[in-house]
Amino acid sequence: SAAIFFDFNEPVITNVTAHTLGEEFIEVEIRTSTFSAPLYKMSVQPNPFANSATITIDQLNQKDNSFFLYDLQGRLVKQYDFTGNQFKLLRQELLPGMYLFKVQSNGHIIGNGKLIIKNRE
Repeated sequence: SAAIFFDFNEPVITNVTAHTLGEEFIEVEIRTSTFSAPLYKMSVQPNPFANSATITIDQLNQKDNSFFLYDLQGRLVKQYDFTGNQFKLLRQELLPGMYLFKVQSNGHIIGNGKLIIKNRE
């Protein structure tokens, strides 16, 4: 059995159970994936920004690049496709706050980071 504590309330005691090790256990298969593309050095200028920011990826000269912007709950907010090593992010209707981003090239993640959108001046 176990005692589960929620805040400062009295503990909740679980049911009693017994299990013999090595019998009737659940097998878990762990899979990992490897990326063939290395992470590239990136910069966001300015960061924080009010109206627009430029994302620059060092030594990237690919055509099929994608920029994904996520809120802090991990929900995709925007996706943009671009060519070359620079991308200009326009604020448009995005709300102030912190966001996470990742950049993919030819389907492989090549970098990620965070950016902050501040109130308009």
